[in-house]
Amino acid sequence: ISEHIDGAYTGELSGALINEAGASFVLAGHSERRQYHGESDQLICAKIKQAIDAGLTPVLCIGETLAERQQENTEQVIAKQLAAVYASHPELLVKSVIAYEPVWAIGTGESATPEQAQATHAFIRRELAKYDSAAAAKVRILYGG
Repeated sequence: ISEHIDGAYTGELSGALINEAGASFVLAGHSERRQYHGESDQLICAKIKQAIDAGLTPVLCIGETLAERQQENTEQVIAKQLAAVYASHPELLVKSVIAYEPVWAIGTGESATPEQAQATHAFIRRELAKYDSAAAAKVRILYGG
């Protein structure tokens, strides 16, 4: 999704066009967009707001790289990614879905163990509760990788 309502932004689609095509969900913050297109946390927040304004459900993708995991920085990375959106806009949480997709697991044949994924999901829910405890208890948290 584009962070803009309309205009000529090649390679980007407005929320209105996505909605018109019949989609209900959009990804924001996918690691490939962060890495290859330099999408910042600020831009990702704008895209989430635009998705909600267009009547779409944003799926915020979060996760750590292998280096961040090896340095035991998983929780710090995830906390920063969540705070970038929900610390200043907690009202967005109730209309969002969170997807934990560790970058180190994408296309590598590796994946988090069920215990690792569950522990990270529990951490995500605790972090989200800092912004809106009622929404944090209900928000869908997915795993991908």
